[in-house]
Amino acid sequence: MDRWLLPLAGELVTWCCVDYAVSFGTQNQISIRIEQPFVYTSANGVEHLILPEEDPVRVAPVLAIARLSVREGFAYSDGHLELTFSDGSTIGVAGTQDYESWELTGPAGLKMISVPGGELSVWRPTSTSS
Repeated sequence: MDRWLLPLAGELVTWCCVDYAVSFGTQNQISIRIEQPFVYTSANGVEHLILPEEDPVRVAPVLAIARLSVREGFAYSDGHLELTFSDGSTIGVAGTQDYESWELTGPAGLKMISVPGGELSVWRPTSTSS
């Protein structure tokens, strides 16, 4: 299975947002929006099933990533996403057959979307050199 190392290592999570999804972003303008159920595992190993479309109060455990750095992040060809944070907590998002599970956007046109059918669409950054 192919995987991509995301340009997130060392990135500080500077904001989080909860609407009908869970979104967060970093100091270098990389943002991730998760629209489907996912698992947040806290630093002490407690797993939380996060349902973004449900009661926003139940999403609260994942807000612990605010002000943490991302240790590493991977996107897989089957559409799933794995993120590890500086305190050891993790986020795991599966690809789905019917919906876009998550998307990442970044500078210079970088975009990745977990598309329906359990696949990954990737738009690579455009070159900024002349």
